[in-house]
Amino acid sequence: MLSCKEYATALSSGELEGAGLARRLAAAYHWAICKYCRAYTRQLRAIGRGARRLLRREPSDPEALARLERQLVERCSTSPGQAEDSTTP
Repeated sequence: MLSCKEYATALSSGELEGAGLARRLAAAYHWAICKYCRAYTRQLRAIGRGARRLLRREPSDPEALARLERQLVERCSTSPGQAEDSTTP
């Protein structure tokens, strides 16, 4: 079984996308039993969606990255219950 650190590293680096079956199953098992890694997965997905949405709206705006950073900080500073309500898995 993967540790939380191994799971988070594999997920954030994109390693799981090209991983073999055993590694993906180990990650899926860890995700199923670890509420913290499920929350982390939701947070990464929300960050990715927000970044894509912002950059689609304003791809050439030099202030887009600064706004994105502010929005990410605001979102990450909310409590887990508030973040779950505002995102969809």
